[in-house]
Amino acid sequence: MSQTTGNYQLAEQHGLAAVDANPDDVWATHAVTYVYEMQGRMTADVDLPACRAVVAYIEDHADAVAERLPIRRILARFGGSHAQRDALQRTLVASALRAGQLDLACALLNERIGVRENSVWSWRRRAQLSRTAGDSPDADRSDGRASSHASSFAAEA
Repeated sequence: MSQTTGNYQLAEQHGLAAVDANPDDVWATHAVTYVYEMQGRMTADVDLPACRAVVAYIEDHADAVAERLPIRRILARFGGSHAQRDALQRTLVASALRAGQLDLACALLNERIGVRENSVWSWRRRAQLSRTAGDSPDADRSDGRASSHASSFAAEA
């Protein structure tokens, strides 16, 4: 593979194309991550902003949004499991809600629900957002969707 021969530019091109085609391709993610690590770009591009966003989540939600939003589409480069990357995405949504950035929170939640329609967490946040915005009917519908999905998961157990 190009990355092991030192042709990092070619390895990055092919790796990014593969990740773009299939974000769940762990080998493509590994290839891109390896290239960034070998070039020392991992820290500047992804690691530091992700770490700053975690600290900001505790201190200032607007700062957490500012740190996390630019890297949300490249979190696969950060490595870790899907669950770990999802936790970082969830903190972005939570920070947007807590910072009062309701339009952004709405867009992020609509995107999450579009990808995983049965996400109880996303529907619960959507209900929270709707209540904050004063839209009680949508909050009730969203709570209903969350409860419906939660009960279907419980029925499968």
